[in-house]
Amino acid sequence: MKKSYVFTGFFLIGLLLGFHNVTAQEFGFEFAQTLGSDECFGVAFGDVDGDGDRDGVLVNFQGPSRLWTNLGDGTFVDSGQRFETSTAHSGQLGDLDGDGDLDLFIASTMDVDKIWLNNGQGLFSESQQLLGTADDLSVQVLLGDVDLDGDLDAVVARNMHPSKIWYNDGEGIFDTSSEIGNATTYYQSIADVDGDGDLDIYLEYLNNPDRIFLNDGAGNFTDSGQEIGLATGEGHGVFYDLDLDGDQDLMLPNHENGAQVFTNIGTGQFEACGDPFGEGSIAGILDADLDGLPDLITSNFLGSTNFYKNFDNCLYRPYGNLFPDEVCWSISTEDVDGDGDMDVILGNTSMNGSATKLFLNRMINTSVELTYAFVEQELKVYPNPASDFFQIDYEISTPGDYHIQLVNILSQETTLLVSGLISEGTKTLKFGTQNRPTGHYLCELLKDGIVIASKKLCLIK
Repeated sequence: MKKSYVFTGFFLIGLLLGFHNVTAQEFGFEFAQTLGSDECFGVAFGDVDGDGDRDGVLVNFQGPSRLWTNLGDGTFVDSGQRFETSTAHSGQLGDLDGDGDLDLFIASTMDVDKIWLNNGQGLFSESQQLLGTADDLSVQVLLGDVDLDGDLDAVVARNMHPSKIWYNDGEGIFDTSSEIGNATTYYQSIADVDGDGDLDIYLEYLNNPDRIFLNDGAGNFTDSGQEIGLATGEGHGVFYDLDLDGDQDLMLPNHENGAQVFTNIGTGQFEACGDPFGEGSIAGILDADLDGLPDLITSNFLGSTNFYKNFDNCLYRPYGNLFPDEVCWSISTEDVDGDGDMDVILGNTSMNGSATKLFLNRMINTSVELTYAFVEQELKVYPNPASDFFQIDYEISTPGDYHIQLVNILSQETTLLVSGLISEGTKTLKFGTQNRPTGHYLCELLKDGIVIASKKLCLIK
């Protein structure tokens, strides 16, 4: 029997001043299919055969990488094409030779990096370029036009070596290169962080704070002098406009100290926003419930895969058990079924004896039969806004261990209001606001440590 994992949630946001006037929808992730049993370090998405949907190359560490073609509805079939390279660690699709279709660049940890060219119909042939050596220990490749000459260059992070930039001659030949960073570089992200129209580079350093290098527009990079994050426990940082102000911010996971949001103040300078939260070394960012706010999925390789909902102002909270018992090497997000929401692929590890799995995002009014459901309770709060007190009415359908807590969205200070065993039935909680500062709060109902209901409150005096 097919097993489905679904979480549904309902939020009323639009009435509170200062928040996005968007109503989130019910959402959930349904397990759709497995995509092979190889140890998968990521998925490179793109329309490789020109049929209008998103295909995927699974970058497999053990065994060849494989092209899975999309049938148009989010169903994938193994194309039979194999990309032979040992210990593939990262892959990217992009038009490398300028002929209008998507080619493939794969970086390998104990092999040379390789390129496959597309014939325009999704059939690939190896270009015979052998970039670098097996001693380079490549762990990640990102494609972007770093020198603004109209073609895609390749930025390759290498374990125990500086990162290497391979410059494209415009025809898919990478015959010149330069290095950036130092010998502790491990992972990276690229984006225009200072708004000057070129791509800058964030480098993750092992056992040292991370650094950001600014591009002069010609592909020459200068250390910005910023130290980002901590010296230990850092995961793979991801650029994304997290605060929706038009520039690129940084989400930095940390398996020892929790994930941290760093917001861009508009000039490429970053400052920590909010408190660290959760755990994990890798992150996937997506607006799961289409409320306009980017949410987060994290994994720490050896443990659980967790979902965190964005409640505005750098406030992320654990939300539901969306991926129970899932352990993964990679988190990839893409709208593979063309329905307007983001789906998730969790890359298989060699430790759980499982497979790479595709989960489709199912929004409200889905007709999919669910065999696992986690349905959020609704909190009724009045008055709201309030000046003297709040009254919260809620329904407990199953007796158990519950907590109700109040979170100050600005300071993120948390106050426990109720804790312990609560019986079935309709409940009412009333509390005063005399000693609380004016502002916006988040009231959360938790069962067994998982948020099952939330409501934004506005306190005015």
